[in-house]
Amino acid sequence: MFEPPYFEWYQANKDFTEVQGVEEAVEFIEKTIEEKDPIDGFLAFSQGAILGCALIGLQEKDLRLFDTPRIRLVVVLGGACSKILRLKPAYYDPIRCPSLHIIGEQDKTKKKAETLLRHFVEPILIRHAGGRIVPVLDPVAVQSFRSFLTKQLDSRGVRQ
Repeated sequence: MFEPPYFEWYQANKDFTEVQGVEEAVEFIEKTIEEKDPIDGFLAFSQGAILGCALIGLQEKDLRLFDTPRIRLVVVLGGACSKILRLKPAYYDPIRCPSLHIIGEQDKTKKKAETLLRHFVEPILIRHAGGRIVPVLDPVAVQSFRSFLTKQLDSRGVRQ
């Protein structure tokens, strides 16, 4: 386990009626994308996956990330749909961004990750035996991951 301090993208009370830091997090992500352009996609874990997937859904609807290139792919570990009211429009229509979801069988929030998965068009799913972790993948899962990335990057002319 890693020693603190830990980073949070935002903080919310239990029922998400009070949320602090979301705008700052979104502005940080937008600024990072602009500074590091080109960015092909997100690799996101837990709260970062929740926020990242919501932003991709909002970007597809022209509701956020206005001045940044389209996010072209996402790898999601420990994700879920956001409970933050202003991010919920992300899920009103299916999210078309190619996605790979890695879900642990022992993750206590597995059902939430599976719900998020259903909001994507043709998501790729890799399951592992662990919990809410970034797992060491078995050879079959590594090949699935590699195939997903290769397909997405080749289709965009990224790999030369």
